[in-house]
Amino acid sequence: MKIKISKATTDKITDALKTGQGKARARLLDAYDVKKAAADAEKDLEKMGIPKTMRKGVKVDFCPFSEKFASAYKGIPYGTRAEMIRGSKDWFLVGISRVVVNRAFPELRFYLSEEQKDRFIAEQINRFGVQGEA
Repeated sequence: MKIKISKATTDKITDALKTGQGKARARLLDAYDVKKAAADAEKDLEKMGIPKTMRKGVKVDFCPFSEKFASAYKGIPYGTRAEMIRGSKDWFLVGISRVVVNRAFPELRFYLSEEQKDRFIAEQINRFGVQGEA
């Protein structure tokens, strides 16, 4: 599956989510959640200092339901996770799955290439004026 995340593809995203979430009734995503997550991921990449020309190939897992559950909780809590990939200009939905969410986990988890990681580290060093050894 590879669906461009845009207003024009809302119906396709909704259909993919219905298929991926199956008969689940709790901790579900909708097309609005996916579109907002893509926009938030883009803003976060901007804050990381990764230029638009280097964003292609960034993978993001979006699961807003990860939290710690009380030990008295009966059953195994599952939530929907959307997997997105950044193209040269747009975000694409590439996977939907149900995952265990009984642990603290960031809402957006980024997977960067080595080149993107190096750029992020260099940006942070510049931003905070970090120098070599003291």
